[in-house]
Amino acid sequence: MDVDVRLADSPRLRLGAFRLRYQVYAVEMGDGRFADHDAGTYSDARDDSARTWVAVLNDGAIAATARVVLRRDGPYADENFQYPELERLTGLSGDELLDSTGVLSRGVVRSDLRASGAMHAIFVALCADARLLGLRVLLVASEPGNLESIRWLERQGFQRYGQDDELDGWTGTHLFLLL
Repeated sequence: MDVDVRLADSPRLRLGAFRLRYQVYAVEMGDGRFADHDAGTYSDARDDSARTWVAVLNDGAIAATARVVLRRDGPYADENFQYPELERLTGLSGDELLDSTGVLSRGVVRSDLRASGAMHAIFVALCADARLLGLRVLLVASEPGNLESIRWLERQGFQRYGQDDELDGWTGTHLFLLL
């Protein structure tokens, strides 16, 4: 599949990402926590400081999207991501860990394009961008039942470092990747 992967740096691309998230999270999964049903979008306060990526098809439609929130800049700075375990696994600690960590989230692919490689293309660009920004660690939390997602993340090099930890009101499996 031919996609153009880019940073969603325009209102049109951001809206496309939020609408795809709405389709997956609100419509397919029934998760309305951050849904604006009138606008057909799904976004939260973390989007204000996120670097959102999109895979754009030849016709301009969004095939996939994911975002990275820099912990030093965003609302994740004060959240507990099992720091002692991360410090042990990454060799980083304190402000060094905080300043060099990004949180990967809201990765979704249009239902008819899953397994197309669109998310992998985003992941490659997103990791290159993260390295340019000086990040050394990416974190992600996935719902434990979402084995397909967890296995995909592990194939990309992510390692599990925590499970069944309360995060944002739900229990998640936490993974990290050294960049």
